Amino acid sequence: MTAAAHLGWGPLRDVRVVEFGHFVAAPYSTLQLALYGAEVIKIESTARPDMWRLREGEADLHASVPFADHNKNKLSVTLDLKEPAAREAVLDLVAHSDAVVENFSYGVLERLGLGYDELAARRPDLVMVSLQGFGRSGPLRDAVALGPSLMACSGMTSLWSDDVHDPVGSQTSYPDYIVGLQAAFVLVSALRERERTGAGRYVEFAQFDAVLGLIGPALALAAAGGDPGRATLGPPAPSGVYRCAGEDRWCAVEVWTAQHRAGLDRAVPGLAGRAADDVPALLGSWTAERAAADVMRVLQQHGVPAGVVNDGRDLTLDPQLRARGFATGTGHPVLGDVALPGLPVRHTGSGGPRITRHAPLLGQDRDDVLSRVLGLAPDEIAALPA
Repeated sequence: MTAAAHLGWGPLRDVRVVEFGHFVAAPYSTLQLALYGAEVIKIESTARPDMWRLREGEADLHASVPFADHNKNKLSVTLDLKEPAAREAVLDLVAHSDAVVENFSYGVLERLGLGYDELAARRPDLVMVSLQGFGRSGPLRDAVALGPSLMACSGMTSLWSDDVHDPVGSQTSYPDYIVGLQAAFVLVSALRERERTGAGRYVEFAQFDAVLGLIGPALALAAAGGDPGRATLGPPAPSGVYRCAGEDRWCAVEVWTAQHRAGLDRAVPGLAGRAADDVPALLGSWTAERAAADVMRVLQQHGVPAGVVNDGRDLTLDPQLRARGFATGTGHPVLGDVALPGLPVRHTGSGGPRITRHAPLLGQDRDDVLSRVLGLAPDEIAALPA
């Protein structure tokens, strides 16, 4: 599908956003806008593409599944921002746009002559959101940050862990997704404010600050002299994660109340009347002989909270998610009809989010955008460094 063919729908159909983004925070933020019809234009270069294209070490920049997931419905324009002519084209593109979202390290856009002051000079009512790890002031402003490091610096990793000596935390960039969602909300709010006032807005959104906002109760307790402690993995035995039949298959079981324990005794032969300390071994022997899904089903039927520990492949085959059409293929020209996360939000009427196009190949929309938006001729586009 061509770029123009998938535009012109949704509540954000009249909004154009320029994205200087890589990895998660900025791309995930603009993804939310693109799903509601905004025209999101990613600025990349052949020398410095969005690093998410390389996250899994692909030799083919077009074959990254994470990139394909986080950049659906977007357009990609390749321009070498270090070259004056290409930088001028970006400034013109911003002049024809409503908003800019970026998560480059502090100072990168300024050194390229593309900081907020330069961009707002071309578009005075511009809405711009910057998503640096530690913000744009203070002693850590120059520090390079990723989601896992932000979790550690904020204390979230410690709170998330159950072992004093070996903190685990999360194995994904959890803060990036929270920040991405919040930043999308902030940007839309700023656009609504511009409708009322006519004024643009520059929003500094420090990812570190956003993570601290997630652990407010622990910070308040520590400030009052208390010990926020650590999150535990649930109540004492027999709660736990139990191995099931098959390779690396598990089911989580939680027993919080007397009713849960009574249900467990009914579901598993030989547990009734046994002390709590004896139950884990007996329960583990029982689960080891059964498929994780069967363990979950039997325990839930007896009122015991239980859930299969799913991996990504399991989720694409999950009957509930399949019934709701969550896992979806976007007809990617390199990856094919690979299953990717769909839409978690549904609307009545026609204003809801849609997936209308696969994530762009590197520079796929360069000619279309530069001719349609800027009115450049083919020879002018060819002369711009990519």
